[in-house]
Order: sequence, then C-alpha cells, then structure tokens
Amino acid sequence: MTRFCTVIIVFLFAGLSVAQAAPKSEKQIYAHYMGSWPAGTKATAHHYRQQPKDISPENKSMLSQVGGRVTNWSLVPQEWFYSQVELKQAAELEIKRAMRIGLDGFAIDAWASEELAKPLLAMFLDICKEKNLDFSVTLCLDPSCHKVKTERYDDSAGGHITGMHDTVRYLLSNYGDHPKLARRDGKPLIFTYSTQGFLPRDVQKMGGGKDEAKRWKQKLIVFNDLRQMVRKEFNTEIFIHHDIDNAFLGIDLRNIEGSTLPHTPGPIMADYAAYLANGDGKLQGQDAIGGFLGVNWLNEFERVGQSVKKTGKTWAIPMWHQYNNIMGSLHVRPGTDLSRHLWNLARSSDCTLIQYVTWNDYGEDTNLAPGTATRYTIYDLTAHQIEWWKTGKEPTYDHDKVYLTYRRYPSGATIYPLNSRRSTAGVLEVATILTKPGKIQLPGRSANYDAPAGLYVKQFPLTAGPVVAQVVRGGKVQLRVTSPDPISDKPWREANAMVCYSSEFDRHWQIDFPDTPVQTYAEYGDADDDGLPNWFEMLYFGKFGDYSTATSTNPSDDPDGDGLTNLQEYLQQSDPRNKTQSYQVGHVWDLETVHQSGATFNPDVDATGRKVWHYLYKLGDRPVPLDGAYLPCPISSGKVGYAGDMVQHTPYHDDHYKHVYGWVARHQNPADDSWMIQLRPNTHCSAMLAWQSPVTGKVSLDISTYAKPDGSDRKGTLTIQRTAPFETLTETRVPENESVDVNLSDITVKPGDRIYIIGSYHPDYMPVMLKSLQIKLESLAD
Repeated sequence: MTRFCTVIIVFLFAGLSVAQAAPKSEKQIYAHYMGSWPAGTKATAHHYRQQPKDISPENKSMLSQVGGRVTNWSLVPQEWFYSQVELKQAAELEIKRAMRIGLDGFAIDAWASEELAKPLLAMFLDICKEKNLDFSVTLCLDPSCHKVKTERYDDSAGGHITGMHDTVRYLLSNYGDHPKLARRDGKPLIFTYSTQGFLPRDVQKMGGGKDEAKRWKQKLIVFNDLRQMVRKEFNTEIFIHHDIDNAFLGIDLRNIEGSTLPHTPGPIMADYAAYLANGDGKLQGQDAIGGFLGVNWLNEFERVGQSVKKTGKTWAIPMWHQYNNIMGSLHVRPGTDLSRHLWNLARSSDCTLIQYVTWNDYGEDTNLAPGTATRYTIYDLTAHQIEWWKTGKEPTYDHDKVYLTYRRYPSGATIYPLNSRRSTAGVLEVATILTKPGKIQLPGRSANYDAPAGLYVKQFPLTAGPVVAQVVRGGKVQLRVTSPDPISDKPWREANAMVCYSSEFDRHWQIDFPDTPVQTYAEYGDADDDGLPNWFEMLYFGKFGDYSTATSTNPSDDPDGDGLTNLQEYLQQSDPRNKTQSYQVGHVWDLETVHQSGATFNPDVDATGRKVWHYLYKLGDRPVPLDGAYLPCPISSGKVGYAGDMVQHTPYHDDHYKHVYGWVARHQNPADDSWMIQLRPNTHCSAMLAWQSPVTGKVSLDISTYAKPDGSDRKGTLTIQRTAPFETLTETRVPENESVDVNLSDITVKPGDRIYIIGSYHPDYMPVMLKSLQIKLESLAD
C-alpha cells in the first residue's frame, strides 16, 4: 500500500461590560451555535418541536418510543418551557452565559434555521455593539444547508458551493464593517463544517487510488474560488478555518497505509492537512486546519497539529465532550474523559483557535450551554479549561468545587415503558477542584479517598442509588453535594449521555435568574418523597416536563383496578392506567409481536407488553466462554442489506480482539412471509437471544434450526443455557441445510430467570438460523 504523502507533500446584562469579559489573547475560542435552538422555547426547527409534554408511551413512532430527540433541554425557569420567550431575552442570556466562561464568540450554523439563524445573527451583533461587549459573532458554513444550482457548479448533483458563496456574500454585504464581526489576523473569520460537502459529486467520489491527488487539489480550487469572489466583490481577504473531518468519507481506505476499516484514515490525515495549509502552486492554502468532532481521526490530532504548525498556519483542534444523536451516531466516553483528553492536547499541541461543538445542539447532547441534564457542570468545568488553555496556568479559586457526572442507569437495566435501541456502559465520576488537599467520601458507597488541590478526577462503578459526595477535612464535612437525580435501576427511556450536578449550580442560577427560585429538573428524583419518581407521576398523571405535576398522584391508588397500587406498578414496571394482563397455562412466547411491529428494541415486548426478549453478546478467546456474563447488544437498527431485517448489532470493534462484529437479525421468507432469526457469531464473539421469564412455573422450549449455508462444509453451534441455577441445557451441532429440532421441557423458572439461545463460535464460525422458536407456559406455581 502506498501513502499519498509521496504524491502530495507539502440580561439581562446587569452591568456586564468589556471589563468583565475574559482577557483576550491570541488564543480564540468560538462555540458553534445552532440558530434553531435559542434558550427557552422560541425555537422553531423541526427537531425541537417535540416538546417534553408531547412524550407519551401511546405515541408509537420510532423516535417517540425511545423518548424523543431531546433528553437535555435548555436550562431555564419552568415558565419558559410553556411560554413564548422574547428572542432578545434569550439572545442576551446566551451571550451573558458564554462570556462568563471565557468564550470569545459564536459561530452560527448557516443556515440550520431559516426562521431564526439570520435574525439571531443580527441580534447578537447588535447586542454586542450596543453594550460594547468583548464578544464577536461569525458563521460556520454548513453544506447540508446550501443547495443552489448555477452554471459553474451544479449543486443539485451533490455539491453545495454556490450556497457557500451566497452565505459569505450575505455576511459581508450586511456585516462586513460591523465592529463585532469575528476576525482573526484582521480578517473576517469563517468556520466550516464537513467541507467534504463542498465538492461536485464527480470529484467527491474520487480518491483512495490514483485520483486522490486530484481530489485534494479540487478542494483548494473550490475555496480559492470563494476567496476570489470575496476579493472581487468586497476588496478584502477572509480567514478560513478548514474542517478536515470527512476528507475520506466514502473513500476505499484499503489502499491507504495505516488506515483502519471502515472509516479511520490514519496517518495520511497529517499529509492531507499539510497540503491544505501549504497550498498548491498558485492555489492559496487555508488559514487554519481543524475539524468538527474528528471522530475518525482522533488518534491523529497530535500528528496533524504538528504538521499544520510546520507550515506556519493555525492549528484548530476539534473540541467537544460527547455526541448522542438519538436516531444516529453515539460517541460517549466514561465521565469527562474525552473533554479532559482534548483540553490536554489543546495545551500540549499549541492549538490557538477552537470551534467548540457545540453551544446549544440539545438534540445531539453536544451542548456546552447549561441543560436540564448536564446543568452547569460541563459548563463550569469548561470555564476552568478555557482559562487554563488561554493563560497556560491552571486556575485557582477561593472555594472548593465538586462535580458529579454519570449515566442515569446501570448497563443492562430494563427500560419501561419506552424502549431502547442502543446502550453503552457508564461510570460514576467525581471531579474535584480543591483549594487544598481533602478527603472525598461518597456516602452510601464504598468510596473514601484523598484528593489533592486543583483538578482531580476519580471514577467508580455505576450502581443504583443516591449520588452524594462530600469534602472532609479534620473530620468535619466542608462541602456536601447531593445530585437531585439518583442512579435508577428502573429507567423509563434510553439515556446514554451524561447527567451531572455540581456545587456550582446555585451560584450560576442566581447570576442567570436572580429573581427566580432555584429550580433543579430531575427525572428520577422524587419531589414529594412518596416512592414514585418524578417522571412516573408526570408521564402517567400529569404533563411531562412540568414539575407542578410531579406530585400529582397517590402511590396507594389503583386507577386501573387491577389490584396493584401505583407504587407496585412502578416497582414491577407496568402501566398504572391499564390493567396488567395475566398469563394463562398454554401461553406461547414466539417473537410474533416483534415481527409484526416491524421494529426491534432491546429488550422487546411480548403480547402482554412485558419486556421479555433481550439481545446479548459475549467476547472472548476462541472458543468464546459461555459463562453467563453477557452484555446487551449496543445498537438496534432497521433493515441492513448484509444482515437482515430489524438487526441487533454486537460491537463492531474491540481494543483487544479487533474486529468482532456479529448480530441477531430477522429474515422474512418471501414465499410465505414467515420469519426466521439469524444468530451470527464472529471469531471472538457469540451472539444470543435471551428470554426473561415474567412468571413462576414451568416452560418448554421448541426450536427448529439449520446452519446458513456458505459452502464451507462447516457446522453451526446452537447452545441453550438457563439461569438459577446457571447451566447449559444442550449444545447442538447444526449442519448446513439440515434441519435440527431442539425440544426441552420441564424447565422451572421464576420472574427474572433467563433462557439463553446462543449462536456461538465453538468450534466453527457459522450463522445459525432459527426457523421457528416457541417457549410455552406448561404450568403456573400456586
């Protein structure tokens, strides 16, 4: 394989003024701002219109079934949720908050909201000018929002170039001389997002071979065209930040040395960055090279930074803390690991320009702006990092600070009444910034340790219970922090992103809303201490998101008359408004409910609505040990061409075993519309379907199976196990195209017991097809 470096080398402002802003330096940080998401409910973008009050188990859309697009709403007083807040009021709050932590300005996504982005641009600039604030505003070019066809560039064929010209033309025509337009080196500063989109489609598809050099050069041509337009029409120069995230999107990486399939280009990113910075002949290089998230080249940040700095251009490291697109990608790490790692790199790599992703994209959980889940925690920790980065010295304070960051529930907890299509493990993180050393205790948890002065981070297993931390010196509690959200073992909707709380919450709230009592939004808290969490009372008996309805019901009531109180319904995860269906002898569990629904979650429900079907996997050396320590498949999806319909995916990669990808998927037989289940293992991965008993009694299991043919003359292996006690009931070798029946009876179960149906790599790798599967209730215990 050949490296291409041999081819191309190369409000409410209450006295806020300039004096109160963070000191300026050559280091500038702007936050990417979604014009569709100003604080409060003024937003109009389609992905914001699903307000908290609209979330309901009765809404059967895929998005609603996982709890809606947003789990971290903008942090504002309750009355803002259901009123029309004036746009200027929201804009002033946004600037006030951003300046408080040391941001230099906003880069507004152009144009994520036709209704709001342009008015917000004008409003932000006017507020900054009127109050003479040390804060500036610019745009970030978003190719997904630029679609214009002209004689030179046919944008309808895949490019968005003319739209980019029009956006820059709009900015300079209206605000080119504005004193608060963001500038760098005296030039209007323009950020970019996903510049892969700024290419005609025929060029976009080049690459990964002999045409790679042409594709790189075409990117420079496109941006030099933009520069020429600016010179001709405005007689000025612009400073362009070039995002290289998707430089190799859609390119076959197999011919690129050091790449990792399917998406990671590897060391070639440094060569590509240097080329864009240097330019090519008469083609001017870019002013700053960076990225947006940099997910596919995260390990190359240091190398790319060094490469860019050697050219004399600006290195602009991607900066973010998590990404959680409910119906898209999920990129999260334990606690604040990612954020701290990136800030360490920003300091060590001498990065001087940052576009933080993002200020306010609540729909993807990247928001740095305070939210109902992250509150002021990531916000305040980032203020610490910004000052450290700008001054080169870790900040000190006159008081101790404690920050709690965690996931809402442990991995494997059953979600009810909504669903989950993916999951990832989490930790409980305690971050402290102490004025002097102290002892940290977590009451109710086995944690007691010494922490030094300054920033110190410790992580613990994620287990259910209250989240409390305290600082102790000389045997006395100096500071105690209790999160309003406990970790729950009975979650109600998918939540893989951070939930946070800190000792700094009250202080920031009083600055933002001095005339409003402190309000803490907490889904899993219990406002009236009656045993029913807030979400349960709001969702079933009130209006979700409206805390005045979080004390709206009596835990002893039985509104559906099924003999179970509201508290009992919560504890057993059932609907308090509908009678709980009972099972009768002869009941059959056969996945028909899942097949008919056309969608799969993890877990899936049976005909009574109870969650009994779980999709799991196990990694290990061959043969993979089937020891009962199984993990939930991390993601569910719809039809996948190579896998089947309604697929449950195991992880794609593992640090130790590398490629481990397997799946549990459905296949519909076009001849008779019957459904089959495929259990597809991999060399170091076993995939499994688990049935979890909702009853006490005895069941039988009947399976008809065969091994999916692949011409290898190997056999598949179907293993059946049970819990309580954990044991292997049978292990059956399944030949290609030969039907094998597995019949087991007299299996004693109680609620929570599981039967595992496993396609294992033991000793051969062969997908196992289940033509039919039935678990029948033979008897019920008295």
